[in-house]
Amino acid sequence: MSENGSVSRTNVRTPNNNERPFVTVSFQDILWNDQAVYSNAAGLENAIEAYRAKDPFQSADIVAHSNGGNVVTRYMETDNSVNFHNFISVGTPYNMRATNGQPATDMLLSLVAGADRLNHNMNVINVIGSAIGDSSTDTVVSRDSALAGSHIFYGNVTSFSNLYLTGNDGVHPNQASSEQLAQILSTHLDL
Repeated sequence: MSENGSVSRTNVRTPNNNERPFVTVSFQDILWNDQAVYSNAAGLENAIEAYRAKDPFQSADIVAHSNGGNVVTRYMETDNSVNFHNFISVGTPYNMRATNGQPATDMLLSLVAGADRLNHNMNVINVIGSAIGDSSTDTVVSRDSALAGSHIFYGNVTSFSNLYLTGNDGVHPNQASSEQLAQILSTHLDL
């Protein structure tokens, strides 16, 4: 999705025989602040509606990396027109830039407050990384910030679990293309 709101579309997986589509959305605006999350959540809604206009679907799986997990969570709390069966967040700073031991940020408090509007039939997997030799961070996101997803999802969805990436795969910039994440996606999304 471009900064002007335009959407370019590429088929990732075409729905056949009631197969849920797997949609990938990326944003040019990768700012790490509350306003960017709100703006990109509205952009995500537009992107999904543009996709659904061409290939209507009611159910889907969604995967988000880094701050994309906050964007997707905000979107799901404001628009429930798509039944997301599986949501996999990877390296998401649910407590934004807070370091370990810091109190909840406004973003986390807002996402927790909206959690009752989530699809309660959804399965959520929160994938957490770590730096080599330092489990307190994945070099970008603190462990506590990533673990804060439990405050949003636990008890508000059918299932919630934390999974961990290790070694080079656990380092934030490596997560999205890691072998361990590919295995998680293959296992949980039937790819």
